[in-house]
Amino acid sequence: MGHRPQHLTYEALFGGVATHNGMTWATLEQRADNVVHVGNDNSSNAYSGDTPATAQLPVLCLKQDGRPAPAGVPTSGYHSWAGGEVKATIPTSGSQLTSRAAADQLCAGYFGTGFRMAEFHDANGWGLWANGTLPAGTRFWTAITDQPANLWS
Repeated sequence: MGHRPQHLTYEALFGGVATHNGMTWATLEQRADNVVHVGNDNSSNAYSGDTPATAQLPVLCLKQDGRPAPAGVPTSGYHSWAGGEVKATIPTSGSQLTSRAAADQLCAGYFGTGFRMAEFHDANGWGLWANGTLPAGTRFWTAITDQPANLWS
């Protein structure tokens, strides 16, 4: 008699689900020269999260490699140059992002070594500029280290 494999859920494989609202950012400006500005907008909540964990959104991933800022991009203060490249995963259920490590692993798995989930303070807060092309009008799961606004908070 053959053994039929049991269907395993995400929870069974990875140990639980995230249930807290998560902070999201949006594409604020996309330039033709492969430079993008992402950050908070009127829907973002950096203090308690703004989007339910049941939502499916791309994770904003960043690889900081120290590249110089293009002309016209601020290098200090809020919304400044992050010194790297951003990419977005396919839409991912927030409930799967149970820790910062899990989110970072997702980014590295999609895009390679050095990519991790973008974080609120990567360019001094509230937003960042980086190389990359992101879909207009899209919200992204984004981490924050000093507030309970993460899906895993």
